[in-house]
Amino acid sequence: MTTLSAPEENNEPRLLGKKLSELVLSKSDDPNELLKHRYLCREGLLGFYGQTGIGKSSLSMQCMILWALGREAFGIKPKQPLTSLLIQAENDEGDIVEMRDGIVKGLGLNADEIKQACDKIIILHEDSKVGDTFINLVVVAALKANKPDLLWIDPALSYLGGDTISQKDVGGFLRNLLKPLLKTHQCGCVIVHHTNKSGSSDTAYSGSGSAEWGNMPRAVLTLTAKSNGLFELKASKRGSRLRWKEANGKTGVDTKHLKHSNVEGQIFWLEANVPECLAGKKSTKSQDDEDKVMAHVPAEGAIEKNELEVIVNMVEHIGLNKVSKLIKQMIEKRILFTHEVSRTNARPEIHVSRSPSKAVTGG
Repeated sequence: MTTLSAPEENNEPRLLGKKLSELVLSKSDDPNELLKHRYLCREGLLGFYGQTGIGKSSLSMQCMILWALGREAFGIKPKQPLTSLLIQAENDEGDIVEMRDGIVKGLGLNADEIKQACDKIIILHEDSKVGDTFINLVVVAALKANKPDLLWIDPALSYLGGDTISQKDVGGFLRNLLKPLLKTHQCGCVIVHHTNKSGSSDTAYSGSGSAEWGNMPRAVLTLTAKSNGLFELKASKRGSRLRWKEANGKTGVDTKHLKHSNVEGQIFWLEANVPECLAGKKSTKSQDDEDKVMAHVPAEGAIEKNELEVIVNMVEHIGLNKVSKLIKQMIEKRILFTHEVSRTNARPEIHVSRSPSKAVTGG
């Protein structure tokens, strides 16, 4: 909003501004709006946070494809068809293709729609540069070449190049390196990051580490695994702008319930019918404890068994011995499955997952 004028006689630039009375909001056709209703605008940052392996990357891809067609994704409406540039570090080309194919099949897109959507999405794999080197050598060049409406960075930890709990490091990356580029290139940004293992009552601050993960973004979405195959997508910051409603069409909410496709091998997200997912759920204390464990097991991939025990102990306040017994019982009941991960000069690590097939851990 402020600009620098030509230098004065003493060569000092004069800082200019606008009178409050001069500011105008375009209500009918705001050129800066990307996601309705000013949920995200150009120059703005959207934080998308979730547990490791929960499926953040595939949900991001589904949003990109739908927004490229100008369609809403889980109640989040684009102003117009949006182009996306995804800079990512964790998924190889095969992973990306599996996501793409599962999503376009799940959406029932025809050949023209698939081409229209996929031509608006550019994928760039980068897994070696961090901090200002990443910004200056990768992001700047990619933005100049592609001129996207939305820049996606997945995951933040691959590119931060500093301490995730340091306000100086996180603020420097988000505010001083990334933010100016959004202004220069007139785009928005979605940054994908992991949630705090310890949890927080304010999910806007669920991004693992510094409070800057919650302070700096204009908006925050949080994805959390619940029980019975349910996932909770919460609009933790500026959520009222999405105008989500309960089934009665009147009461405002800030949460959507999602689930994975039940088609074997298909990577695709659906809005969930909560009563159906909860039908037949046991109400025993044992079942409740199992649900608490499952909430921390990745929807895709696996988690190291000892790490899972510590997380459940810290977040759910269940004793370590009890957690260990719970996981053992769930393995015996084939609710959870174990996989050995080889290590050099050490015993294999034991990882657990929701699937008997050994899956690759991913975001």
